[in-house]
Amino acid sequence: MTRPMLIRFRGNNRGFVQTQGSGGIETVVGGFKYHTFINSTDNFSLITRGLIEHLVIGAGGGGGHGGGGGAGEVSNGSSFLEASSYPIVVGSGGRGAQGWGGHHTNHGGVYNSLSGNLSSFAGVSSSGGLGGVQGGTSGNGFASGSGSYGRGGGGAGAAGSGYTGGNGLNFSEWSTATSTGSNGYYAGGGGGSGQRFSATFGYGGLGNGGKGARGSGGDEDLRQDSPTSPTSRTGSGGGAGFYGQNFFVRAGTAGASGIVIVRYPLYV
Repeated sequence: MTRPMLIRFRGNNRGFVQTQGSGGIETVVGGFKYHTFINSTDNFSLITRGLIEHLVIGAGGGGGHGGGGGAGEVSNGSSFLEASSYPIVVGSGGRGAQGWGGHHTNHGGVYNSLSGNLSSFAGVSSSGGLGGVQGGTSGNGFASGSGSYGRGGGGAGAAGSGYTGGNGLNFSEWSTATSTGSNGYYAGGGGGSGQRFSATFGYGGLGNGGKGARGSGGDEDLRQDSPTSPTSRTGSGGGAGFYGQNFFVRAGTAGASGIVIVRYPLYV
């Protein structure tokens, strides 16, 4: 008597074919294959069609003279893609506002910060955060920031409060698998700078947005410390500089570049 033949298929539920792709920095963790893109010179090549998850983060805005840079937009979801080559766009961070040392009677030519640039993949786009501006208004991320003169952290997943930048969003599984983000978080708002005489400043939000410059705590603007830069490739906003007496200007820091990560399950 002939025994029936048992046939087993490996693959997904869209045709029983294992999804296969190439491009970017490739890692395999926890039953998923990840492709991490940190610049716009690469494509994601999908060899066999499949359901692809994405994490697309726009770049952070630069820190202004008072207001922290806003965080980039975060898009996370999935779509069924056909075999093809998909261009990757990774946004660059916005420039921080210019510094101007010494005591001047004219501050003409001092430029403000710039917004971050968008990131995109397969029709999904995430906008960059806005740059913080002179006078302390924070740059908006994909949610609003807050602030008045010499205050105002940049916006992020949650709005900034006072000097502190808004907190970003947690994608710890993606962060751990790709060694990116900051303690599992992406897209934190930049911290605002302190007011004169206050010696205060704002930390960046979770996602390690840049820290704002400390206020002088006195009449001498040179007592300030400098703002810090956000963690690279997180889409976080830059720390705010300072606009003080006698036109002494502390520069803001640039926003962090964005990032694009895609993943799909591996069947064994």
